[in-house]
Amino acid sequence: MAAPVPGGFDLAEHDETKRAVISKVIAWLWLRGLSWKPTPQQVMEVLPNFEEALRVLRATFAPADPPWSEIVLASPRESAKPDR
Repeated sequence: MAAPVPGGFDLAEHDETKRAVISKVIAWLWLRGLSWKPTPQQVMEVLPNFEEALRVLRATFAPADPPWSEIVLASPRESAKPDR
């Protein structure tokens, strides 16, 4: 078995729902010193729109995966910027 990665992240136990996973990941992200600290509720509110944008990107680029840069630009935080 591989050794743990220093600074890595072992997700705490959860009930496998989107809300539970998002809550655990957001709690960890807050510890990383980010300037923008979304709450789990904020993420849950924009998730349906992001999932739809991702569905469209996947259909557009099928059978290949969409470029990572396009996925990032489809994120709610990026798409809300005035120049988008």
